[in-house]
Amino acid sequence: MSATDTKSLVVDYVQYQLKKKALPWPGHPELSDDADETPSKVNETMRVLGEEFEERYTQVINELIICCVSVSLFLTLCSLVLQQ
Repeated sequence: MSATDTKSLVVDYVQYQLKKKALPWPGHPELSDDADETPSKVNETMRVLGEEFEERYTQVINELIICCVSVSLFLTLCSLVLQQ
């Protein structure tokens, strides 16, 4: 798969998700196919797999983000304390 094909899949998926949530994407990259048309089998499969991934791992990803933010805050506080 070429970089162009990969970019096209990513743009399609992001555009699909934003449209579902009625969010604008000003200045978004143009797709070679009109996104309002029926998606290709590959795009449709990626949309389904992306949604399954989101549903399955949302809690894990949220916990990871909270952990990373906590560590970042801890390190920031440590560096402030050490500077004094």
